[in-house]
Amino acid sequence: MPKTKARKKTPQSTIDAIQFDGKNQDEVRAFGNGKIAVNDKAVVVTLSDGTRTLTTTDWVVKSNFGELFVLSELEFEALYEVD
Repeated sequence: MPKTKARKKTPQSTIDAIQFDGKNQDEVRAFGNGKIAVNDKAVVVTLSDGTRTLTTTDWVVKSNFGELFVLSELEFEALYEVD
């Protein structure tokens, strides 16, 4: 899935997000501005409270302040709607 804009359902705010599909490692890494590492076994996101290894269908969300969050597909769908 390509990079997209999404709006938080309540309260409304727009964030940048990308979904990891298992094949778009380079696109996900570029989205992370140096906070996402890709090696032959995993895609690892550096977060404010540690690191998280992405699984297929996870979403990486960038806040308006540039902070990264990782959400499962279910969490993302509960919080955001894609334009």
